[in-house]
Amino acid sequence: MSRDAEIILKMGATLCIQESIGRWDNSVKYFDSDGNEEIQQYSIQVFADYQHAFYHLGIGIEKLSNGFEMHASHVRRVGEKIAADVSVRKLASIPMHFSGLVLIGADLIDINAQVLIQEFASLGMAIRVYDTSVVDMPAVVPQIVLTPEDAYSEKLKNCVIHYQTPDYIVWEEADGALCYALQMRLRERFRNEQLVLEDMSRLSPYRENVKRYIHSKQDRKKIANGMASTLRDALEGKLDDAIATLQKLEKVAKRNSLSRAKAITLFASFGVVGLTVGTLLVTNGLDNPKLVVPVWGMIGAMLALWMPSSRLNYLAEYSWFQVIIDIVARFSVGAIAGFVVLLLVESKVLLGFIDSESGGLIYVVSMLAGWSERFLPKLFGKFEEKILSGQAGDESS
Repeated sequence: MSRDAEIILKMGATLCIQESIGRWDNSVKYFDSDGNEEIQQYSIQVFADYQHAFYHLGIGIEKLSNGFEMHASHVRRVGEKIAADVSVRKLASIPMHFSGLVLIGADLIDINAQVLIQEFASLGMAIRVYDTSVVDMPAVVPQIVLTPEDAYSEKLKNCVIHYQTPDYIVWEEADGALCYALQMRLRERFRNEQLVLEDMSRLSPYRENVKRYIHSKQDRKKIANGMASTLRDALEGKLDDAIATLQKLEKVAKRNSLSRAKAITLFASFGVVGLTVGTLLVTNGLDNPKLVVPVWGMIGAMLALWMPSSRLNYLAEYSWFQVIIDIVARFSVGAIAGFVVLLLVESKVLLGFIDSESGGLIYVVSMLAGWSERFLPKLFGKFEEKILSGQAGDESS
């Protein structure tokens, strides 16, 4: 394969190109400001996707300068001729359709970009010029995509295009979100728009299952390639493949989200309890049961989160902010529960067998109050019964 063909294949890596189906060499005359003539050789490559029966055009040239726009019609005719020959020889005379995209690679670029764009556009061609003098071959001019370019060119300026054919575009937004758009449908060669939309609708529940575990731009970017391939498969009619991929992505996204939630819970739990204990140590508050008991209530709440660890599975659907709010709320309730237990013990209303000054047992009960969601409601229920029974006794007397 020639250098030009290799470069054009690299430039068109997202275009579903399968192979080069033909090449045509030609030359162009340039004139500098002094009227001096310069002749540059260039080659026209035709690249095809047989599945959809369409082709793109690629041009390799050492220097791209003003005057090349006059070759636009020649470039299109060459592509049509080669594609027509291939149609007869390989596709049983099924017509090859031109995508409208022309990739131009040049080592030296010195052109009036607007003139070049307008001349090719007047013949129904969208061009993309790449600087092939450097390894990464950046697209220099212009930032446009396949038809209908007017509708999407501005929107896609800062986006990553994963797949594009004359039938659809799949692109990634700056925040990692994946989008698609249907374009020119190839007559009798591609599924009609209604079937495509029906398949995308059937795919929606599986996409939503994945999104449940996506909470940030970084999360979306991690699975962007996989999500793009599912959109491509669905657009191509491979719905089963798309669903299978989404189910795998759901497992990956859930695992990543849960691991992060557990890490946040672990650090936040020890952070809150450690900070509280440290504060008590500094302030000599460890001798005061009214300050220590809420800490044991928080420890009970922390144990309730992790026993068993599967209790944390619900956090996979939480963002990191929601995880922290949940932890703070649980620890606050645990601390309050521990303190309420101390008040009940000191008042001798309930749990009279416990001495609030004995330390150990009151701490265990406080931890149990923070751990159990049913502990305090039951205590309050008994307290309510005593009050009501006392009132009934007074009334009867």
